[in-house]
Amino acid sequence: MRCANALARDGKPVLLLATPSTHILLAERLGEAAAPDARFVPLAGLGRAPNVLLVSPRLGVKSVEELVDRARSERLAYGSAGAGQTIHVCTAYLCALAHITMRHVPYDRGSAHAYADLVAGRVHVYFDNLLGCRDAIARGDAIPLAVSARERNRLLPQVPTLAERGYAGHSLEIWFGVFGAGLADTVARDIDSIRGEPALRESLAAVGLSGIVAEGPALAREIDASREAWRRALESAGIRR
Repeated sequence: MRCANALARDGKPVLLLATPSTHILLAERLGEAAAPDARFVPLAGLGRAPNVLLVSPRLGVKSVEELVDRARSERLAYGSAGAGQTIHVCTAYLCALAHITMRHVPYDRGSAHAYADLVAGRVHVYFDNLLGCRDAIARGDAIPLAVSARERNRLLPQVPTLAERGYAGHSLEIWFGVFGAGLADTVARDIDSIRGEPALRESLAAVGLSGIVAEGPALAREIDASREAWRRALESAGIRR
């Protein structure tokens, strides 16, 4: 992220894919200097994708309630993409709400290693975003128990929200958007015109993104609305600065 800010300072036009990691988690963990600075303006929101609570097929649980009961009687482990990442804080937040403890196993080498251990039962829980876990679910390598979202996702209609399972405070979706710095007005207008293309909307919906393809100010409001929930999740993980 500091590299993106440096590019902006160099006067180069920069496009940035925005997520909670870029615009909330970095600043909360490392300070405002780590987040995109004022040169980056919101151009378009691309929608939201839920985080999915996944368990190992070897664990033998079929619901959030069963998982919580097992965690209270056994020492379970959950994987993540690294301390402070969205997967980590999503799981830590659920543990806090459910009053359970699970051992954190970070996989800095990538999700492929985490899924291999999930299949083998060496870790029991992995809280991944829908865009990253659809194939694992389809293969049967991971069992989805719930989504952390405002509503069920149409690609996983049988999977309840965590709110339905009694954890109303856990709605940590990943929103996606585009920010730009140093762009000519014509480029910004071109991006705005693409935003209205039906083909773009259809493509985003096909991979599981929900919500409308929104204009820049709507993206800024989405970020602000989600900020407090992500702060609570970070506090649960014990990693706020």
